[in-house]
Amino acid sequence: MTTIFSDASLTGNPSPGGYSLRQALTITGAAQGQVRVTFQAAANVGSAGNFAVNNASIGISTQTSGGTAGAYNTTATPVQLTFSASNGFNISTNGATLTSDWVNLTGFTSTSILIVVMDCAATCGCAEDTVGNVNWSTWYSSSNPSYNAASPTGTWGQIGMTNYGVSLIETQAAAQANIPFTNTAQLGPILAQ
Repeated sequence: MTTIFSDASLTGNPSPGGYSLRQALTITGAAQGQVRVTFQAAANVGSAGNFAVNNASIGISTQTSGGTAGAYNTTATPVQLTFSASNGFNISTNGATLTSDWVNLTGFTSTSILIVVMDCAATCGCAEDTVGNVNWSTWYSSSNPSYNAASPTGTWGQIGMTNYGVSLIETQAAAQANIPFTNTAQLGPILAQ
């Protein structure tokens, strides 16, 4: 397992409730087969509201800089993130984190931009980092779910150098499936020993 994105500077109490956020984030490593994302709630969910997301997903940006026009578009339909095999999440504890299940995502390199999509519920008290990397960017659209769209429709605004609620992205090799052994004739010499 390799960490390819980490943000230890998440603070604050924004609440982008009702928005779809598509976060363009720089990474430090290439695909190994699977990824998972860790999300972090606001420091004070009492004032910001629970960090509630109806659906989340991850994809690879069509651009090489998060601030480039259209950087929120992905090369294919984003892969839905699940949490204990369920869609979406709701974090109600101050500053708490929640990690998604491993999902298959290949085809990116250490110079790619990953897009983490969050379709926020009515309350979405996530932590934020407003002094992040110059290549980070958060794209947002009101009442426009986009977790399953490579090129979402609607009007999209941009907040540069900002990360909302994503504390970690990790990658690992995909689990290998067990291949059934079907040639029983080869078992004879082994069993005879």
